[in-house]
Amino acid sequence: ESSGVGTTGDRLLRTSPNAFFDCSSVEELKAYINEVDPGQIWEETQDLYKHWARLSEKVGDSETELEQKRIEVKELEKKVKEKDAELKEQEKLIQQLRSIVASLEGQIKEYQSLPASEEYEAPENQEF
Repeated sequence: ESSGVGTTGDRLLRTSPNAFFDCSSVEELKAYINEVDPGQIWEETQDLYKHWARLSEKVGDSETELEQKRIEVKELEKKVKEKDAELKEQEKLIQQLRSIVASLEGQIKEYQSLPASEEYEAPENQEF
């Protein structure tokens, strides 16, 4: 077995992402440097960049989807306002119809209360 240099470097590589700064002696620093595989670091770095690119793409897709949802929400809000205006107009018409019905009911009661010999005269401005 060697002087333990490989073991110390390997331990440092596994135990801390900042192993370089964790070295307490020149021997540990040399062991760390000997254990570092530039090819492996390059591959891991490339993997990280690829992963970052995929995440960035997903974030971009999510932002696009979010913007589409915002547009859909605005369109739905516009439709709700239109429907609300329609409902208010319908409520006005319903109130007018209720008023007409109440007026007609009053006229019917008045007609029914007349003696059988008298004839009912409809108001001149009334349209049926």
